[in-house]
Amino acid sequence: MALSVPEPSFGRLVIDDDRSDGYWVETFHFSSDERVPGIIASGLVSGNVEFLDNPLATEEGADSQSTGFAVVVCDLTGNGLTDVVICHDYGPFMLECNMAGGWISWLENPGRDKLGSGMWKQRKIGRWPAMHRLSAGHFTQRTEWQREIIDDEHFTVIHEISTVKYVSEGDPMAYIATLDPFHGIAACVYTQIKKGPQASQWKRHVLDVYGTPTQLQKTGDGPGHYVVCADFDGDGDDEFILSLFGSMNRDDSGETIKVNSKNFGGIGKLDIISVRYNVARYYEEPQPIITLHLNEFAEANANGAREAIVPTLWDSEGLVYLARPSDVRVAQRLPLIEVAHYALSVEIHPKGSKIELEQGEGIKVLYGSVSDGGNIRSAVNADPFPQITPVASNHTMLSTDDESGTILLRIVPIGKADTWRTAQEVPVKTTFDTSRFGINFPELQFKKVEELWWGSGFKGVDFYNLSGFSFRFLDDKTHIAHLQFWAAGTNVNCGVHNHIGAMFQEVHICLSPGTQNGGMSRLQGDKYAADEEQSFEHIPIPRLYEHGGMWHRDTNGNPIRGKNNVITYPWHKWQGGSGPNVDVWMAVEFNPNVGS
Repeated sequence: MALSVPEPSFGRLVIDDDRSDGYWVETFHFSSDERVPGIIASGLVSGNVEFLDNPLATEEGADSQSTGFAVVVCDLTGNGLTDVVICHDYGPFMLECNMAGGWISWLENPGRDKLGSGMWKQRKIGRWPAMHRLSAGHFTQRTEWQREIIDDEHFTVIHEISTVKYVSEGDPMAYIATLDPFHGIAACVYTQIKKGPQASQWKRHVLDVYGTPTQLQKTGDGPGHYVVCADFDGDGDDEFILSLFGSMNRDDSGETIKVNSKNFGGIGKLDIISVRYNVARYYEEPQPIITLHLNEFAEANANGAREAIVPTLWDSEGLVYLARPSDVRVAQRLPLIEVAHYALSVEIHPKGSKIELEQGEGIKVLYGSVSDGGNIRSAVNADPFPQITPVASNHTMLSTDDESGTILLRIVPIGKADTWRTAQEVPVKTTFDTSRFGINFPELQFKKVEELWWGSGFKGVDFYNLSGFSFRFLDDKTHIAHLQFWAAGTNVNCGVHNHIGAMFQEVHICLSPGTQNGGMSRLQGDKYAADEEQSFEHIPIPRLYEHGGMWHRDTNGNPIRGKNNVITYPWHKWQGGSGPNVDVWMAVEFNPNVGS
Protein backbone atom coordinates (compact mmCIF):
# COMPACT_ATOMS: atom_id res chain seq x y z
CA MET A 1 0.00 0.00 0.00
CA ALA A 2 1.49 3.33 -1.05
CA LEU A 3 1.98 5.98 1.58
CA SER A 4 -0.28 9.01 1.33
CA VAL A 5 1.77 12.19 1.06
CA PRO A 6 -0.14 15.40 1.86
CA GLU A 7 0.03 18.17 -0.72
CA PRO A 8 1.90 21.17 0.73
CA SER A 9 -0.30 24.18 1.38
CA PHE A 10 0.62 27.44 3.12
CA GLY A 11 -1.44 30.55 3.73
CA ARG A 12 -0.13 34.05 3.07
CA LEU A 13 -0.47 36.98 5.48
CA VAL A 14 1.48 40.24 5.10
CA ILE A 15 2.57 41.33 8.58
CA ASP A 16 4.83 44.27 7.69
CA ASP A 17 4.32 46.33 4.52
CA ASP A 18 6.03 49.56 5.62
CA ARG A 19 9.69 48.87 4.92
CA SER A 20 12.37 50.64 2.92
CA ASP A 21 14.46 47.51 2.36
CA GLY A 22 14.52 43.83 3.18
CA TYR A 23 17.23 41.28 3.70
CA TRP A 24 16.98 39.21 6.90
CA VAL A 25 14.28 37.62 9.08
CA GLU A 26 15.04 35.52 12.14
CA THR A 27 12.83 33.56 14.54
CA PHE A 28 12.97 35.27 17.92
CA HIS A 29 11.68 33.88 21.22
CA PHE A 30 11.77 37.03 23.35
CA SER A 31 12.37 34.95 26.49
CA SER A 32 12.79 31.29 27.35
CA ASP A 33 9.21 30.90 28.57
CA GLU A 34 7.38 32.49 25.61
CA ARG A 35 5.00 30.11 23.83
CA VAL A 36 5.24 31.48 20.29
CA PRO A 37 8.11 33.35 18.63
CA GLY A 38 8.27 36.83 17.19
CA ILE A 39 10.60 38.02 14.45
CA ILE A 40 13.83 39.98 14.17
CA ALA A 41 14.00 41.75 10.79
CA SER A 42 16.75 43.85 9.24
CA GLY A 43 17.68 45.56 6.00
CA LEU A 44 21.07 45.73 4.35
CA VAL A 45 20.90 49.43 3.44
CA SER A 46 18.68 51.09 6.07
CA GLY A 47 20.49 49.38 8.94
CA ASN A 48 17.23 49.09 10.88
CA VAL A 49 17.00 46.07 13.18
CA GLU A 50 13.40 45.56 14.34
CA PHE A 51 11.54 43.22 16.66
CA LEU A 52 8.05 42.24 15.41
CA ASP A 53 6.07 40.88 18.34
CA ASN A 54 3.73 37.92 18.02
CA PRO A 55 0.71 38.00 17.84
CA LEU A 56 0.14 41.76 17.76
CA ALA A 57 3.05 42.40 15.36
CA THR A 58 3.90 45.64 17.15
CA GLU A 59 7.15 46.89 15.75
CA GLU A 60 9.89 47.63 18.26
CA GLY A 61 13.16 49.23 17.26
CA ALA A 62 16.08 47.15 18.49
CA ASP A 63 18.83 49.27 16.93
CA SER A 64 19.94 51.07 13.81
CA GLN A 65 23.21 50.17 12.11
CA SER A 66 24.80 51.16 8.84
CA THR A 67 24.18 48.28 6.42
CA GLY A 68 23.12 45.69 8.99
CA PHE A 69 23.70 42.24 7.59
CA ALA A 70 23.35 38.83 9.30
CA VAL A 71 21.54 38.27 12.60
CA VAL A 72 21.89 35.51 15.20
CA VAL A 73 19.78 35.27 18.38
CA CYS A 74 20.88 33.71 21.68
CA ASP A 75 20.77 34.29 25.44
CA LEU A 76 24.25 35.68 26.06
CA THR A 77 23.81 36.43 29.77
CA GLY A 78 21.81 33.39 30.86
CA ASN A 79 18.97 35.53 32.25
CA GLY A 80 16.27 33.89 30.12
CA LEU A 81 16.01 36.86 27.72
CA THR A 82 17.06 36.32 24.12
CA ASP A 83 19.64 38.82 22.84
CA VAL A 84 20.50 39.79 19.27
CA VAL A 85 23.96 39.68 17.69
CA ILE A 86 24.35 41.38 14.33
CA CYS A 87 27.17 42.01 11.88
CA HIS A 88 26.96 45.37 10.13
CA ASP A 89 28.78 48.03 8.08
CA TYR A 90 29.16 45.51 5.29
CA GLY A 91 28.98 47.96 2.40
CA PRO A 92 26.55 47.95 -0.51
CA PHE A 93 27.56 44.47 -1.69
CA MET A 94 30.49 42.05 -1.79
CA LEU A 95 32.55 43.74 -4.52
CA GLU A 96 32.32 47.11 -2.75
CA CYS A 97 32.55 46.01 0.89
CA ASN A 98 33.47 48.54 3.57
CA MET A 99 37.08 47.78 4.55
CA ALA A 100 36.58 49.74 7.79
CA GLY A 101 33.37 47.85 8.59
CA GLY A 102 32.36 44.30 9.31
CA TRP A 103 31.45 45.07 12.93
CA ILE A 104 29.86 42.48 15.22
CA SER A 105 27.55 44.01 17.84
CA TRP A 106 25.55 42.59 20.73
CA LEU A 107 22.10 44.16 21.25
CA GLU A 108 21.00 43.39 24.81
CA ASN A 109 17.35 42.43 25.39
CA PRO A 110 15.95 44.94 27.93
CA GLY A 111 12.97 42.81 28.98
CA ARG A 112 9.31 43.37 28.18
CA ASP A 113 8.88 46.04 30.84
CA LYS A 114 11.46 48.21 29.02
CA LEU A 115 10.09 47.77 25.49
CA GLY A 116 9.29 51.12 23.92
CA SER A 117 11.98 52.92 25.94
CA GLY A 118 14.40 53.36 23.08
CA MET A 119 17.06 51.40 21.26
CA TRP A 120 18.50 48.29 22.87
CA LYS A 121 21.90 48.69 24.52
CA GLN A 122 24.69 47.99 22.02
CA ARG A 123 28.08 46.45 22.77
CA LYS A 124 30.65 46.03 20.00
CA ILE A 125 32.38 42.66 20.00
CA GLY A 126 34.85 42.96 17.11
CA ARG A 127 35.16 43.42 13.37
CA TRP A 128 36.44 41.97 10.12
CA PRO A 129 35.79 43.47 6.67
CA ALA A 130 32.86 41.96 4.75
CA MET A 131 31.58 40.09 7.82
CA HIS A 132 28.77 38.13 6.21
CA ARG A 133 27.45 35.37 8.50
CA LEU A 134 27.33 34.59 12.24
CA SER A 135 26.70 31.55 14.37
CA ALA A 136 26.43 31.24 18.15
CA GLY A 137 27.66 28.40 20.33
CA HIS A 138 29.69 27.44 23.38
CA PHE A 139 33.11 27.84 21.78
CA THR A 140 35.23 29.34 24.58
CA GLN A 141 38.47 27.55 25.46
CA ARG A 142 41.89 28.58 26.75
CA THR A 143 44.01 27.16 23.95
CA GLU A 144 44.32 28.02 20.28
CA TRP A 145 41.84 26.26 18.07
CA GLN A 146 43.03 23.38 15.96
CA ARG A 147 42.21 23.94 12.33
CA GLU A 148 42.11 21.75 9.28
CA ILE A 149 41.41 22.52 5.63
CA ILE A 150 38.43 20.37 4.76
CA ASP A 151 38.16 21.27 1.08
CA ASP A 152 40.20 23.65 -1.08
CA GLU A 153 39.02 22.47 -4.51
CA HIS A 154 35.27 22.80 -4.87
CA PHE A 155 34.24 26.08 -3.21
CA THR A 156 35.03 29.62 -4.32
CA VAL A 157 32.59 31.69 -2.22
CA ILE A 158 31.46 30.54 1.25
CA HIS A 159 28.01 32.00 1.82
CA GLU A 160 26.64 30.20 4.90
CA ILE A 161 27.87 28.52 8.09
CA SER A 162 26.27 26.12 10.56
CA THR A 163 27.26 24.98 14.03
CA VAL A 164 27.56 21.19 14.43
CA LYS A 165 29.18 18.76 16.84
CA TYR A 166 32.45 17.70 15.22
CA VAL A 167 32.97 14.53 17.31
CA SER A 168 29.87 12.45 16.61
CA GLU A 169 28.75 9.18 15.12
CA GLY A 170 26.48 11.20 12.87
CA ASP A 171 23.39 10.11 10.98
CA PRO A 172 24.10 7.44 8.33
CA MET A 173 20.97 8.53 6.43
CA ALA A 174 21.79 12.25 6.55
CA TYR A 175 21.96 14.48 3.52
CA ILE A 176 23.01 18.06 2.82
CA ALA A 177 20.56 20.26 0.92
CA THR A 178 21.97 23.15 -1.11
CA LEU A 179 21.15 25.85 -3.62
CA ASP A 180 24.33 26.03 -5.65
CA PRO A 181 26.51 27.47 -6.98
CA PHE A 182 26.67 30.85 -5.17
CA HIS A 183 23.31 32.64 -5.77
CA GLY A 184 22.61 29.47 -7.63
CA ILE A 185 20.21 27.81 -9.99
CA ALA A 186 20.24 24.18 -8.82
CA ALA A 187 18.44 22.57 -5.89
CA CYS A 188 20.70 19.72 -4.85
CA VAL A 189 21.24 17.16 -2.14
CA TYR A 190 24.55 15.56 -1.27
CA THR A 191 24.58 12.01 0.11
CA GLN A 192 27.55 10.24 1.61
CA ILE A 193 28.80 7.33 -0.48
CA LYS A 194 32.10 6.68 1.28
CA LYS A 195 32.81 7.25 4.95
CA GLY A 196 36.13 7.59 6.69
CA PRO A 197 38.33 10.15 8.46
CA GLN A 198 40.50 10.71 5.38
CA ALA A 199 38.30 9.42 2.58
CA SER A 200 34.79 10.79 3.02
CA GLN A 201 33.00 11.18 -0.31
CA TRP A 202 29.64 12.72 -1.14
CA LYS A 203 27.54 12.42 -4.29
CA ARG A 204 25.68 15.43 -5.72
CA HIS A 205 22.07 14.89 -6.85
CA VAL A 206 20.39 17.70 -8.82
CA LEU A 207 16.68 17.76 -7.97
CA ASP A 208 15.56 20.80 -9.94
CA VAL A 209 16.90 23.83 -11.82
CA TYR A 210 15.58 27.41 -11.64
CA GLY A 211 16.29 30.65 -13.44
CA THR A 212 16.08 32.58 -16.68
CA PRO A 213 18.25 31.65 -19.68
CA THR A 214 20.75 34.32 -18.62
CA GLN A 215 20.85 33.07 -15.04
CA LEU A 216 21.37 29.51 -16.25
CA GLN A 217 24.76 30.60 -17.60
CA LYS A 218 25.98 30.38 -13.96
CA THR A 219 27.26 33.94 -13.70
CA GLY A 220 26.42 34.23 -10.01
CA ASP A 221 23.12 36.06 -10.31
CA GLY A 222 20.77 33.08 -10.08
CA PRO A 223 17.54 33.18 -8.08
CA GLY A 224 18.61 30.77 -5.36
CA HIS A 225 19.60 32.26 -2.02
CA TYR A 226 18.53 30.18 0.97
CA VAL A 227 17.37 26.69 1.97
CA VAL A 228 15.70 25.51 5.19
CA CYS A 229 15.36 21.86 6.25
CA ALA A 230 12.51 21.00 8.64
CA ASP A 231 9.68 18.52 9.18
CA PHE A 232 6.82 20.60 7.77
CA ASP A 233 4.25 17.79 7.44
CA GLY A 234 4.99 16.17 10.81
CA ASP A 235 5.80 12.70 9.46
CA GLY A 236 9.21 12.49 11.12
CA ASP A 237 11.23 13.15 7.95
CA ASP A 238 12.63 16.54 6.98
CA GLU A 239 11.56 18.38 3.87
CA PHE A 240 13.30 21.53 2.64
CA ILE A 241 12.05 24.91 1.53
CA LEU A 242 13.88 26.92 -1.14
CA SER A 243 14.08 30.70 -1.03
CA LEU A 244 14.20 32.23 -4.52
CA PHE A 245 14.07 35.87 -5.58
CA GLY A 246 13.43 37.75 -8.78
CA SER A 247 11.23 36.94 -11.77
CA MET A 248 12.03 33.54 -13.21
CA ASN A 249 10.50 30.75 -15.19
CA ARG A 250 9.10 29.09 -12.06
CA ASP A 251 7.81 31.98 -9.94
CA ASP A 252 7.05 35.50 -11.06
CA SER A 253 6.17 36.94 -7.67
CA GLY A 254 9.71 37.85 -6.63
CA GLU A 255 8.74 36.76 -3.16
CA THR A 256 11.69 36.06 -0.89
CA ILE A 257 15.34 36.11 -0.15
CA LYS A 258 15.41 34.91 3.45
CA VAL A 259 13.00 32.45 5.05
CA ASN A 260 12.71 31.07 8.57
CA SER A 261 10.51 28.33 9.96
CA LYS A 262 8.94 28.05 13.41
CA ASN A 263 5.63 27.52 15.20
CA PHE A 264 4.43 31.09 14.63
CA GLY A 265 0.75 30.04 14.76
CA GLY A 266 1.09 28.48 18.21
CA ILE A 267 -0.58 25.15 17.36
CA GLY A 268 2.51 23.00 16.97
CA LYS A 269 2.98 23.23 13.19
CA LEU A 270 6.00 24.67 11.42
CA ASP A 271 5.10 27.87 9.61
CA ILE A 272 7.29 30.05 7.35
CA ILE A 273 8.26 33.69 7.60
CA SER A 274 9.76 35.43 4.56
CA VAL A 275 11.02 38.85 3.48
CA ARG A 276 11.21 40.23 -0.05
CA TYR A 277 14.68 41.10 -1.25
CA ASN A 278 15.46 44.80 -1.57
CA VAL A 279 19.13 45.82 -1.70
CA ALA A 280 20.07 49.05 -3.46
CA ARG A 281 22.10 48.66 -6.66
CA TYR A 282 21.70 44.90 -6.61
CA TYR A 283 18.09 43.72 -6.69
CA GLU A 284 15.26 45.94 -5.51
CA GLU A 285 11.76 44.58 -4.99
CA PRO A 286 9.40 47.59 -5.01
CA GLN A 287 7.64 46.33 -1.85
CA PRO A 288 10.04 44.66 0.62
CA ILE A 289 7.23 43.19 2.72
CA ILE A 290 7.46 40.54 5.46
CA THR A 291 5.00 37.69 5.00
CA LEU A 292 3.79 34.93 7.32
CA HIS A 293 2.90 31.63 5.62
CA LEU A 294 0.84 29.53 8.04
CA ASN A 295 1.08 25.78 7.59
CA GLU A 296 -2.31 24.56 6.31
CA PHE A 297 -1.59 20.94 5.39
CA ALA A 298 0.01 19.31 8.44
CA GLU A 299 -2.35 18.10 11.14
CA ALA A 300 -2.67 20.41 14.13
CA ASN A 301 0.08 19.57 16.60
CA ALA A 302 1.60 17.14 14.09
CA ASN A 303 4.98 18.81 14.14
CA GLY A 304 6.38 18.33 17.61
CA ALA A 305 3.62 15.91 18.64
CA ARG A 306 5.84 13.07 17.44
CA GLU A 307 8.21 14.03 20.22
CA ALA A 308 5.80 15.48 22.77
CA ILE A 309 2.74 13.18 22.50
CA VAL A 310 2.98 9.67 21.05
CA PRO A 311 -0.23 7.60 20.84
CA THR A 312 -0.19 3.83 20.45
CA LEU A 313 -2.17 0.66 21.19
CA TRP A 314 -1.54 -1.63 24.16
CA ASP A 315 -3.76 -4.54 25.27
CA SER A 316 -6.83 -3.14 23.44
CA GLU A 317 -6.44 0.25 25.15
CA GLY A 318 -4.92 3.56 24.20
CA LEU A 319 -1.41 4.17 25.49
CA VAL A 320 -0.17 7.77 25.39
CA TYR A 321 3.48 8.70 25.88
CA LEU A 322 3.90 12.30 27.02
CA ALA A 323 6.96 14.53 27.18
CA ARG A 324 7.54 16.25 30.48
CA PRO A 325 6.00 19.74 30.36
CA SER A 326 9.26 21.30 31.50
CA ASP A 327 10.85 20.02 28.27
CA VAL A 328 8.34 21.54 25.82
CA ARG A 329 7.94 25.14 24.68
CA VAL A 330 4.61 24.88 22.91
CA ALA A 331 1.31 23.43 24.16
CA GLN A 332 0.38 20.10 22.59
CA ARG A 333 -3.01 18.35 22.42
CA LEU A 334 -4.25 14.89 21.46
CA PRO A 335 -7.98 13.98 21.17
CA LEU A 336 -8.97 10.80 23.00
CA ILE A 337 -12.69 10.06 22.96
CA GLU A 338 -16.21 11.52 23.03
CA VAL A 339 -18.50 10.13 25.74
CA ALA A 340 -21.93 11.32 26.88
CA HIS A 341 -21.69 14.57 24.87
CA TYR A 342 -18.21 15.42 26.19
CA ALA A 343 -15.02 15.41 24.12
CA LEU A 344 -11.90 14.47 26.07
CA SER A 345 -8.35 15.28 25.05
CA VAL A 346 -4.98 15.14 26.79
CA GLU A 347 -2.80 18.27 26.71
CA ILE A 348 0.74 19.28 27.67
CA HIS A 349 1.32 22.88 28.67
CA PRO A 350 4.81 24.36 29.25
CA LYS A 351 5.81 25.77 32.60
CA GLY A 352 4.63 29.31 33.28
CA SER A 353 2.19 29.31 30.34
CA LYS A 354 -1.46 30.31 30.01
CA ILE A 355 -4.39 27.99 29.29
CA GLU A 356 -7.62 29.33 27.80
CA LEU A 357 -10.91 27.72 28.83
CA GLU A 358 -14.30 28.20 27.22
CA GLN A 359 -17.37 28.51 29.42
CA GLY A 360 -18.53 25.07 30.55
CA GLU A 361 -15.24 23.28 29.86
CA GLY A 362 -13.67 21.18 32.58
CA ILE A 363 -10.13 20.04 33.28
CA LYS A 364 -8.53 17.30 35.32
CA VAL A 365 -4.82 17.71 36.03
CA LEU A 366 -2.77 14.55 35.53
CA TYR A 367 0.62 16.02 36.39
CA GLY A 368 1.91 19.38 37.62
CA SER A 369 -0.56 22.07 38.59
CA VAL A 370 -2.59 25.03 37.36
CA SER A 371 -3.91 28.12 39.09
CA ASP A 372 -7.37 29.57 38.52
CA GLY A 373 -7.81 32.81 40.37
CA GLY A 374 -5.72 31.85 43.38
CA ASN A 375 -6.84 28.22 43.69
CA ILE A 376 -4.20 25.62 42.88
CA ARG A 377 -5.33 22.49 41.09
CA SER A 378 -3.17 19.39 40.94
CA ALA A 379 -3.91 15.72 40.38
CA VAL A 380 -5.04 14.74 43.89
CA ASN A 381 -5.00 17.90 46.00
CA ALA A 382 -8.79 18.30 46.36
CA ASP A 383 -10.31 18.25 49.83
CA PRO A 384 -10.88 14.66 51.02
CA PHE A 385 -14.17 12.79 50.77
CA PRO A 386 -17.02 13.64 51.41
CA GLN A 387 -16.17 16.97 49.76
CA ILE A 388 -17.00 17.42 46.08
CA THR A 389 -15.40 19.91 43.68
CA PRO A 390 -16.37 21.16 40.18
CA VAL A 391 -13.88 20.36 37.44
CA ALA A 392 -15.17 23.33 35.43
CA SER A 393 -13.84 26.79 36.24
CA ASN A 394 -15.37 30.24 36.46
CA HIS A 395 -12.13 31.59 35.01
CA THR A 396 -11.37 31.58 31.29
CA MET A 397 -7.59 31.80 31.74
CA LEU A 398 -5.50 29.43 33.85
CA SER A 399 -1.77 29.59 34.63
CA THR A 400 0.52 26.58 34.75
CA ASP A 401 3.13 25.94 37.39
CA ASP A 402 6.35 27.92 36.87
CA GLU A 403 8.57 24.93 37.59
CA SER A 404 6.86 21.86 36.15
CA GLY A 405 4.11 22.98 33.76
CA THR A 406 1.15 20.61 33.52
CA ILE A 407 -0.41 17.63 31.79
CA LEU A 408 -4.21 17.65 31.92
CA LEU A 409 -7.40 16.21 30.53
CA ARG A 410 -9.73 18.75 28.92
CA ILE A 411 -13.45 17.94 29.04
CA VAL A 412 -15.41 19.90 26.41
CA PRO A 413 -19.22 19.82 26.08
CA ILE A 414 -20.21 19.00 22.48
CA GLY A 415 -23.96 18.68 22.93
CA LYS A 416 -26.67 19.42 25.44
CA ALA A 417 -26.31 17.97 28.93
CA ASP A 418 -28.39 14.82 28.71
CA THR A 419 -29.25 11.47 30.27
CA TRP A 420 -29.86 8.05 28.69
CA ARG A 421 -32.04 5.09 29.61
CA THR A 422 -29.37 2.47 28.89
CA ALA A 423 -25.60 2.32 28.57
CA GLN A 424 -25.98 1.23 24.94
CA GLU A 425 -27.67 4.55 24.17
CA VAL A 426 -24.83 6.67 25.59
CA PRO A 427 -23.06 8.25 22.57
CA VAL A 428 -19.42 7.16 22.26
CA LYS A 429 -16.96 8.07 19.52
CA THR A 430 -13.27 7.18 19.55
CA THR A 431 -11.17 10.13 18.34
CA PHE A 432 -7.81 8.63 19.34
CA ASP A 433 -5.87 8.42 16.06
CA THR A 434 -2.85 6.17 15.60
CA SER A 435 -3.13 5.79 11.82
CA ARG A 436 -0.03 7.83 11.01
CA PHE A 437 1.98 5.23 12.93
CA GLY A 438 0.43 2.41 10.91
CA ILE A 439 -1.76 1.23 13.82
CA ASN A 440 -5.49 0.60 13.53
CA PHE A 441 -7.03 1.60 16.84
CA PRO A 442 -10.33 -0.12 17.74
CA GLU A 443 -13.59 1.69 18.39
CA LEU A 444 -14.00 1.72 22.16
CA GLN A 445 -17.44 0.92 23.57
CA PHE A 446 -19.21 0.14 26.82
CA LYS A 447 -19.12 -3.57 27.72
CA LYS A 448 -21.30 -5.26 30.29
CA VAL A 449 -19.20 -5.94 33.37
CA GLU A 450 -20.50 -9.51 33.68
CA GLU A 451 -18.75 -10.27 30.35
CA LEU A 452 -15.34 -9.14 31.58
CA TRP A 453 -12.83 -11.63 32.97
CA TRP A 454 -13.29 -10.34 36.51
CA GLY A 455 -17.04 -9.62 36.33
CA SER A 456 -18.68 -12.95 37.11
CA GLY A 457 -20.08 -11.53 40.36
CA PHE A 458 -22.23 -9.03 38.43
CA LYS A 459 -24.49 -11.41 36.48
CA GLY A 460 -27.68 -9.63 35.50
CA VAL A 461 -26.51 -6.27 36.92
CA ASP A 462 -27.00 -3.08 34.84
CA PHE A 463 -23.30 -2.20 35.12
CA TYR A 464 -20.94 -1.33 32.23
CA ASN A 465 -17.27 -0.49 31.68
CA LEU A 466 -15.35 1.28 28.90
CA SER A 467 -11.57 1.05 29.18
CA GLY A 468 -9.64 3.14 28.45
CA PHE A 469 -6.32 5.02 28.22
CA SER A 470 -2.99 4.84 30.05
CA PHE A 471 -0.60 7.79 30.24
CA ARG A 472 3.17 7.46 30.61
CA PHE A 473 6.15 9.76 30.45
CA LEU A 474 7.95 9.57 27.14
CA ASP A 475 11.49 9.69 28.52
CA ASP A 476 11.51 6.86 31.08
CA LYS A 477 8.05 5.28 30.51
CA THR A 478 6.95 5.99 34.09
CA HIS A 479 3.21 5.43 34.52
CA ILE A 480 1.26 8.64 35.26
CA ALA A 481 -2.42 7.66 35.30
CA HIS A 482 -5.13 5.46 33.82
CA LEU A 483 -8.53 6.61 32.53
CA GLN A 484 -11.68 4.53 32.14
CA PHE A 485 -15.44 5.05 32.06
CA TRP A 486 -18.38 3.42 33.83
CA ALA A 487 -22.17 3.35 33.51
CA ALA A 488 -24.70 1.96 35.98
CA GLY A 489 -28.48 1.93 36.25
CA THR A 490 -31.11 2.51 38.91
CA ASN A 491 -30.07 1.49 42.45
CA VAL A 492 -27.10 -0.52 41.16
CA ASN A 493 -24.44 -1.41 43.72
CA CYS A 494 -21.21 -1.30 41.70
CA GLY A 495 -19.30 -3.46 44.16
CA VAL A 496 -17.87 -2.69 47.58
CA HIS A 497 -14.06 -2.72 47.50
CA ASN A 498 -11.00 -1.18 49.13
CA HIS A 499 -8.35 -1.51 46.38
CA ILE A 500 -6.23 -3.83 48.48
CA GLY A 501 -3.15 -4.66 46.44
CA ALA A 502 -3.80 -1.85 43.92
CA MET A 503 -1.19 0.91 43.68
CA PHE A 504 -3.12 4.06 42.78
CA GLN A 505 -5.04 7.09 44.02
CA GLU A 506 -8.46 7.23 42.38
CA VAL A 507 -11.06 9.95 41.77
CA HIS A 508 -14.34 9.86 39.85
CA ILE A 509 -15.93 12.60 37.74
CA CYS A 510 -19.62 12.45 36.84
CA LEU A 511 -20.53 13.04 33.18
CA SER A 512 -24.25 12.27 33.38
CA PRO A 513 -26.20 11.84 36.67
CA GLY A 514 -28.92 9.67 35.14
CA THR A 515 -30.05 8.10 38.43
CA GLN A 516 -30.38 11.62 39.85
CA ASN A 517 -28.73 10.94 43.21
CA GLY A 518 -26.09 8.37 42.32
CA GLY A 519 -22.58 8.84 43.64
CA MET A 520 -19.89 7.59 45.98
CA SER A 521 -20.61 5.72 49.21
CA ARG A 522 -18.12 5.03 52.01
CA LEU A 523 -18.56 2.33 54.63
CA GLN A 524 -19.12 3.68 58.13
CA GLY A 525 -16.74 1.42 59.99
CA ASP A 526 -13.64 -0.61 59.22
CA LYS A 527 -15.01 -4.10 58.60
CA TYR A 528 -17.18 -5.10 55.67
CA ALA A 529 -19.37 -8.19 55.52
CA ALA A 530 -21.25 -8.78 52.29
CA ASP A 531 -23.98 -10.81 54.02
CA GLU A 532 -24.76 -8.15 56.62
CA GLU A 533 -26.74 -4.92 56.45
CA GLN A 534 -24.21 -2.12 56.82
CA SER A 535 -24.33 1.66 56.83
CA PHE A 536 -22.65 3.85 54.19
CA GLU A 537 -22.06 7.58 53.97
CA HIS A 538 -23.35 8.56 50.53
CA ILE A 539 -22.57 11.71 48.49
CA PRO A 540 -24.39 12.32 45.17
CA ILE A 541 -21.98 13.54 42.46
CA PRO A 542 -23.44 16.23 40.14
CA ARG A 543 -22.48 16.63 36.50
CA LEU A 544 -18.81 17.68 36.02
CA TYR A 545 -18.02 17.33 39.72
CA GLU A 546 -15.39 15.10 41.29
CA HIS A 547 -15.36 13.68 44.78
CA GLY A 548 -12.47 14.18 47.18
CA GLY A 549 -9.92 11.41 47.50
CA MET A 550 -11.26 8.40 49.42
CA TRP A 551 -7.87 7.10 50.65
CA HIS A 552 -6.76 7.24 54.27
CA ARG A 553 -4.62 10.23 55.25
CA ASP A 554 -2.27 11.05 58.09
CA THR A 555 -2.44 14.21 60.21
CA ASN A 556 -0.49 16.11 57.53
CA GLY A 557 -2.95 15.12 54.81
CA ASN A 558 -0.58 12.68 53.13
CA PRO A 559 -1.87 9.28 51.93
CA ILE A 560 -1.23 6.40 54.30
CA ARG A 561 0.71 3.45 52.91
CA GLY A 562 0.01 -0.13 53.87
CA LYS A 563 1.48 -3.52 53.08
CA ASN A 564 3.75 -3.49 50.02
CA ASN A 565 3.58 0.33 50.17
CA VAL A 566 0.10 0.48 48.61
CA ILE A 567 -2.31 3.34 49.35
CA THR A 568 -4.87 2.27 51.95
CA TYR A 569 -8.60 2.83 51.37
CA PRO A 570 -11.81 2.40 53.34
CA TRP A 571 -14.48 0.14 51.87
CA HIS A 572 -16.43 2.11 49.27
CA LYS A 573 -18.53 1.84 46.10
CA TRP A 574 -20.42 3.75 43.43
CA GLN A 575 -24.07 3.49 44.30
CA GLY A 576 -26.74 4.20 41.71
CA GLY A 577 -29.64 6.42 42.70
CA SER A 578 -33.39 6.08 42.31
CA GLY A 579 -33.75 7.86 38.94
CA PRO A 580 -34.78 6.02 35.74
CA ASN A 581 -31.61 6.53 33.64
CA VAL A 582 -27.97 5.43 33.89
CA ASP A 583 -25.15 7.25 35.64
CA VAL A 584 -22.08 7.82 33.44
CA TRP A 585 -18.77 8.71 35.07
CA MET A 586 -15.05 8.57 34.47
CA ALA A 587 -12.42 7.18 36.83
CA VAL A 588 -8.86 8.51 36.87
CA GLU A 589 -6.34 6.31 38.69
CA PHE A 590 -3.08 8.09 39.53
CA ASN A 591 0.36 6.66 40.19
CA PRO A 592 0.98 7.80 43.80
CA ASN A 593 4.74 7.72 43.25
CA VAL A 594 4.66 10.47 40.60
CA GLY A 595 4.90 13.90 42.19
CA SER A 596 2.04 16.22 41.34
